[in-house]
Amino acid sequence: MNSRLARQRVRMLCGALGMVAAGLFAAAGAQAETFPGKAVTLVVPTPAAGPIDFFARNLSPLLSTRWGQPVVVDNKPGAGTALGTQAVARARADGHTLLVANIAISAHGALAKVPLFDVERELTPVAMVASTPYFVIAPEKSPETLEALVAYGKANPDKLNVAIIPNSQQHLDTARLLSVLGVKATLIPYPGTAPITRALVAGEVDLFLGTLAGMQPFFDNGRLRPLGVTSDKPWPTLPKVPTLQSRGFSLVLDPWYAIFAPAKTPAPVLAKLRADLQETLQNLEFKKKVVDGGYMPRQATPEEVSRIVSENLRVSRELVRAYNIQPE
Repeated sequence: MNSRLARQRVRMLCGALGMVAAGLFAAAGAQAETFPGKAVTLVVPTPAAGPIDFFARNLSPLLSTRWGQPVVVDNKPGAGTALGTQAVARARADGHTLLVANIAISAHGALAKVPLFDVERELTPVAMVASTPYFVIAPEKSPETLEALVAYGKANPDKLNVAIIPNSQQHLDTARLLSVLGVKATLIPYPGTAPITRALVAGEVDLFLGTLAGMQPFFDNGRLRPLGVTSDKPWPTLPKVPTLQSRGFSLVLDPWYAIFAPAKTPAPVLAKLRADLQETLQNLEFKKKVVDGGYMPRQATPEEVSRIVSENLRVSRELVRAYNIQPE
């Protein structure tokens, strides 16, 4: 083949590839203009009535009104949050299947022997929704201050019973808390927050690192006592609860909630999703429900969310090694 003919064929191939690329780009753009073309599913990887479900069910009617399509909440619990998350990671990447998740998905790669998904490669952030700190929660008959509880724990190694949800983000963060407090304790596993709350009220455990969700009535009636908060400043609805930092313990933890899509979702569809979600998250009624529910609305760019996810995965792997937590 002479060089002239070869060059002609290369030009023809490049032209054909360019036309294909242009066609794909135009198709993606058209897809974004018509999105959504059918019902959108918000997958919640936990049972109904939990914190993640709270966000999905308050967003679904607002998004349905905006898009003119049904927005269905589909609870897919199992393996922590891994089964529902895997379902979205493997779903058709057209924007019609989204994941409402929390910080737990960014620790899965550290806590599972055989991860069911790769959070960095198979999912892409759409929007940050909210965050909430942990509270150091103790039963009614516990020491009245965090300092007093820490003093008891140091004087009585391993006598404090601390509730955990095993092989979870909460488990990792409890290990960090005890390390910062300088306390050795016995970790008591429970399958979820509801049985832990019952155990706390009954005085069966001495401590739980949990969020505000569902706890306020027990604080109000005195059955449970918040001894500290992991935010960097006092929580608005509980201003008298000291931050850990204010008591000399260097720890700030701010568990988040966010929305993700399958990683290969076309860029124009992602752009529309992100724009529509950002506007919806500014809805005043929605923001009030978030605050009343014990959360704080939070914004972050997709790039920032990706960095947060990767950083938490890195820290989670370090904690698993440091505290000899056995992946399941």
